[in-house]
Amino acid sequence: MTGRPVIADRRGLPGRSDGRARAARILAAIAMALGTAWLLPAAGSSPVGAAGPSLSFVTAARYAVLPDEGRVAVTVQITATNHLRDTVTRRFYFTEGYLSVMSGATNFAIRGATGSPTVAVSSRTASGAVLRIRFGSRLEAGESRNLALTFDLVDPGGAPERPLRISPSLVSFEAWAFGSGASAGSSVEVVVPEGYEVALARGPLTGPTVDDAGRQVFASGPLSAPLGFAVDVTADRPGGFVEGSRSATVGGTTVILRIRAWPDDPAWRARVADLMLASLPVLAEAIGSPWPLDGPLTVQESFTREADGAAGAFNPEPPLVEVSYLASPDVVLHAAAHGWFNGRLVTDRWIAEGFARYYATTAAEALEIALDVPDSAAVSPHAALPLNAWGGAGTTEDQDAYGYGASLALAREIAATVGDEALQAVWRAAAAGSPAYALGGGIRDADGGTPPPDWRALLDLLEEGATGEQAATLEGLWRGRVARAADTALLDRRIAARSAYRALVAEAAPWALPST
Repeated sequence: MTGRPVIADRRGLPGRSDGRARAARILAAIAMALGTAWLLPAAGSSPVGAAGPSLSFVTAARYAVLPDEGRVAVTVQITATNHLRDTVTRRFYFTEGYLSVMSGATNFAIRGATGSPTVAVSSRTASGAVLRIRFGSRLEAGESRNLALTFDLVDPGGAPERPLRISPSLVSFEAWAFGSGASAGSSVEVVVPEGYEVALARGPLTGPTVDDAGRQVFASGPLSAPLGFAVDVTADRPGGFVEGSRSATVGGTTVILRIRAWPDDPAWRARVADLMLASLPVLAEAIGSPWPLDGPLTVQESFTREADGAAGAFNPEPPLVEVSYLASPDVVLHAAAHGWFNGRLVTDRWIAEGFARYYATTAAEALEIALDVPDSAAVSPHAALPLNAWGGAGTTEDQDAYGYGASLALAREIAATVGDEALQAVWRAAAAGSPAYALGGGIRDADGGTPPPDWRALLDLLEEGATGEQAATLEGLWRGRVARAADTALLDRRIAARSAYRALVAEAAPWALPST
């Protein structure tokens, strides 16, 4: 059994590649099957080599997570069986076998009921390590022997997206079944301390049950094909933050960031705080609108199981942004831009996400940071949908990927059409509650205020100072990218309504139209 390398996908969530690891596990099984089987003539002369698929390992692997020690303690109970049969003239026995384990496994030890078994690393690559297990005495034909192999998976530290992370705040590792060739019956058990929220991928494992120590136990049961079995284990323990405050001047306003990080992750605390503090003044200048939030902004480290979880989550009441433990710079800048682009300023998801990403890329350019931003063109065309439909019930992961990329692309096209200064005027109007159709008093809610603009009001605001050519381009973008079928009918009626509105304003001049 060998390890699978872990990579980070575009949003920073872990993604795994199976090919090399599975190949290494199979090669190790072949190596064991071709391991040394000895023929001993009845007369007792010196043994000579023979080979065949005649030795099997059936295992029960137990992964005990020890967060305070930064490791997973693995115990593999091995039943080694010699399937050969002696003849009248020959005796068959094995002295060793091979087993493949994860590349990062270390601290190997083995014991048995008889003899003095030993274990050593025969070879190691990025995909896995092959262990040479010597039985310490002959495993005779038809015999089985029980061995107990132990090793550790130790957190190596380093990059936040590392595949093996074992800490009091977060656990992430891959567990395998071990065995030989087509031998069935191996099993896997994962034991996680109480208080952790556990998520499993692949596998499968069932559970949890609770043992006498209160630990959560997940189990596979006997497996028909152990060489193909692996499970991704992630677990986090909520709460227990270390908190500190830092501040920055943003457009003449002092903004206080309250940083809440896991106690065992000072690197996240420094990295995220530094980047957010550097980006906020740049974002304020690019957006052209004052810092909109009252009181401190809490930036909290998080672990999320959502597909787009690395993008974090923003809550304006009270101001809180959750940023993933493995957040890349574009995610941090995106989260900072959500200080402006949230439900207080705009209503629709595509507006908030598209322009938060747009200004995040603008800030990155000013700070000379390279970003990996979403690209809707890289998503299957079957995932495309009108942006007004993005985020509704039944939205798929691919459609979410399309929505992030398409909303950014549209934000860029809007900016290219009207210019950054016109966009800044729109955001200032939205923040101040200044409506479109100002001569007529605008559209106001039941309390007499102006609600944050949705897709309709945003188009109105953008067209306030636009030329005829710009207005036509904007309407084409709305029809081609934003509107659903029912929305298109509203756009058709809007043309006639705007024409009638302009005529009425001209006729009423110099009087302003009433708001109701």
